[in-house]
Amino acid sequence: MASPAVEGLEVFKGRRLFRAGDGGRGQGQKKHGRNGTDLVIEVPVGTEVTALGHGGEEITVADAVSAGQKVLVAVGGAGGLGNAAFATPTHQAPEKATAGRPGEERRLTLRVKHVVDVAIIGLPNSGKSTLLGALTAARPKTAGYPFTTRVPILGTAEIGDEPMVLAELPALVAGSSQGKGLGNRFLVHAERAAVLLILLDGASGSPGDDLKTLEFELGKWTADLSGKTRLVVVNKTDLSEVKAGASKIGSGLGKVAPVYVSALTGEGLEELKDRLAALVKNARAAERPREPGIAIFRPKPVDEGAR
Repeated sequence: MASPAVEGLEVFKGRRLFRAGDGGRGQGQKKHGRNGTDLVIEVPVGTEVTALGHGGEEITVADAVSAGQKVLVAVGGAGGLGNAAFATPTHQAPEKATAGRPGEERRLTLRVKHVVDVAIIGLPNSGKSTLLGALTAARPKTAGYPFTTRVPILGTAEIGDEPMVLAELPALVAGSSQGKGLGNRFLVHAERAAVLLILLDGASGSPGDDLKTLEFELGKWTADLSGKTRLVVVNKTDLSEVKAGASKIGSGLGKVAPVYVSALTGEGLEELKDRLAALVKNARAAERPREPGIAIFRPKPVDEGAR
């Protein structure tokens, strides 16, 4: 079950086997055995549950993106039959019953993909941590060297009419989608975001090329990211060369209309908040609503002769 009270999958590091109760043995006096007791495992909201199919392919069992969402991945043991199940017209009180049956077994893989409104994505030293700190109450580590951020950092901001969750992802570099740097470990969190905030360093020398690199890596990761709503933001307008070269930067971005900001001084942040509020609202409205409930995983039985 997806629970907002659970933040990570730490409980699974020290424990790999979870077992519900077996069914009870059937008894005399028309008593069937009890069914196995349920075992409910709480996972963070945003947990993806997968299993391997018979051909080795990965099958999505559940995508728990809503608080309270449940999925039944294995059925507990059925209770044994009592003596009444074996009664006949000539033998109405047989001394026979069956044992309870063990429950189903499943080998599952869990992955947490944070459910956020905005994912901040950029190359090293583009100012992602500074921007997240300026927009939210988060206090990420900042420094003048690459890969300061090594895990996704979340922050909540009052943007528009309601709170908004933003996530800063570790920096992407050319080749991130194939494993270079750290970004490929965390691009899964961008899949949940309503809006991708593409942050460019206005002082990099070629923001246009930087944007092409980022878009290429996002597209190579999954087609879902290619079609996701995005907002391009050019940072560091507090630097004179960036402010003076805004026209040239804009020309290098082609048809993209960026928002110019200084995460350090706060310049342009109000416009950025307005744009984010509108984009997130529209993106969420276009999503298909997910209602909490119970989904049941029913894989095809394994062919006994194929073992």
